[in-house]
Amino acid sequence: MIKRVLPTSLLPLLLCGLAAQVPAQIAAWPAGPGVEIGHEGLPGGLPAAFESSGIAWHPGRNSLLVASDSGLIAELPAGGGAPTVWSLPGDLEGLTIKDPASNLVYVGVESPDSIVEFNLATGSTTGNSWNLTTWMTGPSNEGLEALAYVNGEFWAGLQLNGNIFRFKLMPGGVVQFLGSMPSHLGRADLAGLEWDPCTGVVYALHDTANVLVEYDSNGTFLREYAATGTDQEGVALQHGSPTAAATIWFAQDTGEVTRYEGYPVTPCPPGTWTDLGGGTTGSAGAPHLAGSGPLQGGWSFALDLASAPPGAPMLAALSFASNPIAAFGGTFHALPIASQFILAADGGGGFHIASTWPAGVPSGTTFWFQFIVKDTAHTPQLTLSNGLRATAP
Repeated sequence: MIKRVLPTSLLPLLLCGLAAQVPAQIAAWPAGPGVEIGHEGLPGGLPAAFESSGIAWHPGRNSLLVASDSGLIAELPAGGGAPTVWSLPGDLEGLTIKDPASNLVYVGVESPDSIVEFNLATGSTTGNSWNLTTWMTGPSNEGLEALAYVNGEFWAGLQLNGNIFRFKLMPGGVVQFLGSMPSHLGRADLAGLEWDPCTGVVYALHDTANVLVEYDSNGTFLREYAATGTDQEGVALQHGSPTAAATIWFAQDTGEVTRYEGYPVTPCPPGTWTDLGGGTTGSAGAPHLAGSGPLQGGWSFALDLASAPPGAPMLAALSFASNPIAAFGGTFHALPIASQFILAADGGGGFHIASTWPAGVPSGTTFWFQFIVKDTAHTPQLTLSNGLRATAP
């Protein structure tokens, strides 16, 4: 054997060439262990033989929408529970939400590759659909497999080669094709797409490779993680997390949905709660109203009142504007009143209410809250809590 010695000057070129052939390191799965919800055929779960093929989180309904390639759409509570199920004939492979304040959902259909508009309020299609086969199509069971609404566009993933196609959907079934792009490293078997409108991050799930890829809204690669589990068919993220972690769900065609906590995200700026003052003092002190929660659609928020007389009747006022007036020795900020609720303090003179912040509230929208408390042991017998302003981010 003749031994050849490589010139030292060529070593850097060789090393660069080898480096170019080695894919970037795939980071380990960054979230917690999976919790299975809604397994098909089990009590309280998805219907028997339900093959989960696409998934989306609906912040307005605080629920998960799951498609089955057998022609069913199911709505699961985000934390798990019995589903509501509708029929939509076709090979359903993906779904997405355009307006989180709406009941409309857009369903990706394979063979022929198309998008159908479905109304959750009526449990039926709206009659609107868009045929995509002019631009994207694949062999049987390798066509449209993923769908996401991204910054005003619909992104559809082709399972055959992993390419992502961008469209605008117009009235009357008209489709505007905006272009396509290959998946990162040309990976095929693109099974799910998701978009977080707060951070602008797009998530692409590849089943065979078991990889979750992150892009920005322009399609530029950001990072990728080894996806946990197998047979992944869809991905959904709880958008708008005010912290550096969020809940993420995978749909698996073996029939289950798996929830993972602690997936790393860029925090979204929360809304603001502002104490406006204006309260008065009663027999139990000055009733104090406080608010909590990020004021992001689909996330919990709460109102808490303290220092009212035990069991005192109260009127809670909500306003969408503020024309403050002097009242009861203080200042009433929640005027004109848009909604009012008759409530009562608990035995400790407190009150707590929690709910889900509505989706689709425009940034900068402001709400005013204030309580009027009846205090029979004090003169005057009506006292005011401080006014509280909530501003959506």
